[in-house]
Amino acid sequence: MFDPADFDLDALDALEQITPSRSRRCVARPAGNGDAVLARLRRRFAALDDASAAPAVNGSPVDVAKVAADLRDAARVLGRLDWDVLGVQAALGLTDNLEAARRAVTTALAGALVTLDASGATVQETELAVPSWFAHTMGTSRADGARLLKLGRALARFELFNTEISAGGLSIAHGEALAAACNRRNTDALVAVERLLFDHARTHTYLEWLTELRRAADLADADGPTPDSERSKASLHTVGHAEVLNGELYGAAGERFRQSLDAELTRLRRQAWRDHKNTGAPVPGTAQLRAAALCELVRRGVANSDSTTAARTEAVIVIEARDDLAAQVSALDGRPLPPALVEQLTCDAHLQVLITDAHGQPLWLGRTRRIASAAQRQALAIRDGGCIFPGCDMPPDWCDAHHSHEWEHGGGTDIANLAYVCRRHHGTAHSKRWTLRPAGRDPDDTGPPGQRFEWLNHRTGEVIPAQQRGLR
Repeated sequence: MFDPADFDLDALDALEQITPSRSRRCVARPAGNGDAVLARLRRRFAALDDASAAPAVNGSPVDVAKVAADLRDAARVLGRLDWDVLGVQAALGLTDNLEAARRAVTTALAGALVTLDASGATVQETELAVPSWFAHTMGTSRADGARLLKLGRALARFELFNTEISAGGLSIAHGEALAAACNRRNTDALVAVERLLFDHARTHTYLEWLTELRRAADLADADGPTPDSERSKASLHTVGHAEVLNGELYGAAGERFRQSLDAELTRLRRQAWRDHKNTGAPVPGTAQLRAAALCELVRRGVANSDSTTAARTEAVIVIEARDDLAAQVSALDGRPLPPALVEQLTCDAHLQVLITDAHGQPLWLGRTRRIASAAQRQALAIRDGGCIFPGCDMPPDWCDAHHSHEWEHGGGTDIANLAYVCRRHHGTAHSKRWTLRPAGRDPDDTGPPGQRFEWLNHRTGEVIPAQQRGLR
């Protein structure tokens, strides 16, 4: 169990060199050794507020590397805190300073990504744009990198907001709202009225300010407000066994969606209450019924004709043949499918079966034309799982089927000569800087021959194995 007395304060001394502490709210609590530790923690985190505002303090340069190391030390210490020992008062006392530190660190990180993006360093060194490089290097999603880069670009134009958010006076949400409101047509006009937007942000709630910001952004846009069709967006990703859907729908599309969903939700709720009355079955909650209503609307939407609501699922089932005859059944993206789900999907469905061997190698699909067939693209999706350039996270739908041995030079459209690359790295494969080629056969490699690839960096001579998620 971590004792506050063990907290190594010396590791954070450099943080006080950055800027004088800001005055912050304190929560009264009994004095003691733990209280002294928390008081010093507050001072050190308050010292982070304006870390990016100046490269020197009192004429003395700041050792950025040491400050970064001290940040890591602080994070490790905070991760070891036992909140059962420190208690509610400590949590209340730290929340304000921790949030201020988070804002300072986030704006600093966003600024660093903007610098990297402007320099083109990540593309020159790794052939990855900053969001993809950030995701690959930090083990996070590309969306996180893109969000931070967009935030940094906006704060670079809005200096008042940048300073205040770094100091903890405004939230990261303010910066992200600015980034979302700006486009190439209205940014200059919004920058010109930054002082008005800034004063409004400091005297109104976030939601009140957001309403005014959006109104100003629409007025400043020479082409008028962004069309509802362009503002609407949705994302879908898999977490464990769940498909997580997030989205925003505007205008007529949003209104139609809500009315349709509410109508189906009402129908399902009435049905649930009838079932409860007749059988005693529990009535699901609103969130569960809304999810069922959405799935039902999608099911009807893919029905084959107007005369029936019974839809046939376009199901692609991948069967991995094994020597022990214990076949593994999975979806096209490699997720294993339990038998009960396979049975449900294939009931009244248009079923397409793709057979692979125990190594995940799709069986022979032929080579009759230059452009990869639909069956070959499905096979590539299984084998490669998306772009095979190391660190790239582009999914199969965003990829081209590239001939390793180029078609013009006699290469065939055969699964062993094809590899999935996104549009950016398709250009890389055809450049003079990199070559995509079949990987050298290692004596200990038990995988299928002719299916593995590697990238040769002609500038450094480095050979990097391709990332092919379906090969083991």
